[in-house]
Amino acid sequence: METIYNLFLLCDENSFFSQVGVVEHQADIKREDSVKEKLLMTEMEGDIKKMTTYDVPENIKVLNFNGELIHGLAHLELYNNFLKSGQYMMFFLNVPGLKEENKNDAAPLTLITPLDNGKINEAMYQVRV
Repeated sequence: METIYNLFLLCDENSFFSQVGVVEHQADIKREDSVKEKLLMTEMEGDIKKMTTYDVPENIKVLNFNGELIHGLAHLELYNNFLKSGQYMMFFLNVPGLKEENKNDAAPLTLITPLDNGKINEAMYQVRV
């Protein structure tokens, strides 16, 4: 069996987030990744209700309007930039288990969904890799 993950970015109405959500699933390691992705998509709505939340790591920060750095806070645009560079898992470094799995050669299969105040918002899916 292989551990796969539904991961969530818990955004506010301005696309800022200080927490991520996680739900683990087990899948047959012999199955194609597309089958595993479908499993995660099928479970997504239920996972939103039962996810475990974790803070964004303190080394991630944004600059507020007063010029002050706010640690442990990110913006969806920052996440998208890290996604493009392949460094997107750094937002999930506080998640036990996932941190260890990510140290392996291949990152675990994940489906990452930004949520707008706890709900799926299709407009947030303007991520380009």
